[in-house]
Amino acid sequence: MEPEVEQRKQRRSAAKRKFSRKYNLFRESVSLENPELLLQNSFIEIQEAYNDVESAHEGYLEALVIQGTGDSQIETEENYITELEKKRNDAHALLIEHSDNKNKLQNSQSTKVKIKALEPPKFDGNVREYPSFKSNFERLMNDNFGKDPFALKQCLTGDALKTVLGVEDDYEEMFKRLDEKFGNKRKIVDFVINDLKSLKKLSDCDGKGFIKMVERVERCWLDLKKMNLTSEMNTANTVSHIEKILPSTQKREWVLLAESLTDSDDLFPSLLKFLLREKRAIEYMDSSIRCVASYESKSTVHNITALHEGAISDGSSELFGDFKRNKKTIMHKFSNA
Repeated sequence: MEPEVEQRKQRRSAAKRKFSRKYNLFRESVSLENPELLLQNSFIEIQEAYNDVESAHEGYLEALVIQGTGDSQIETEENYITELEKKRNDAHALLIEHSDNKNKLQNSQSTKVKIKALEPPKFDGNVREYPSFKSNFERLMNDNFGKDPFALKQCLTGDALKTVLGVEDDYEEMFKRLDEKFGNKRKIVDFVINDLKSLKKLSDCDGKGFIKMVERVERCWLDLKKMNLTSEMNTANTVSHIEKILPSTQKREWVLLAESLTDSDDLFPSLLKFLLREKRAIEYMDSSIRCVASYESKSTVHNITALHEGAISDGSSELFGDFKRNKKTIMHKFSNA
């Protein structure tokens, strides 16, 4: 081999080594999920290295032709540059794929609904709220912050915050004081029972008052249910007090229902179920009456004109009459639901 041919071959080999190094670094960057800008710059270096190899290759082939090398060897040498070109194209395809995947991820993230972060639970010293506060705090806050006294302090206000003053840097001591002052089960039961006993007798016409009363009774039941203390409400005294404040209609229906009960442990749950059923019936009647009143108001002018002319309206008078006659039937349906 002539010196010129050997020299050009060595130049091509050096260019190929540079290309291989750039190509391998690019593949490694892709596997490491490096930033796209870094990959783009790395591919530019691959392209430049390939151009150098291609230029050196053409020079080498030119020297072979001058030397009189046969066509078969020239074709063999062409395979050399073809393999490198395939690697260059492979790198380009990887770059495009990486860019497409990134765009898809960004589009997916941009279309997701942004949900407001959960706010930390707050506690101001209301004894009845303490069991819920402690349960919510341990579930929501401990997972994110661990036993962090600062996180606990941020959730306290009013009397609760005053209770932990002086021990704000001790998580265990803070909760110990809170438990002692607000977590006493007997104290919580007393608060709930006193709330029930503060309820006043209701008149037969006070539908809104009845609804509010039932909501308070249910709230008391649920507060004790959180601590598995519903038995404290399932007593003759508690049931008797609620019976006394009931309107005469509901009181009569409850007494008839209570006579059929055989299990004393089911007394208060049955009373609560009855009250909730009556509440739904009153709410239904109230909403129905409002709808009828609205319809009657809108139809007043039309109906008066029709009656004045001796005509019969579209049947709304009969409809309203039927509705009023069936009020008791509707109430009976809900009481038996």
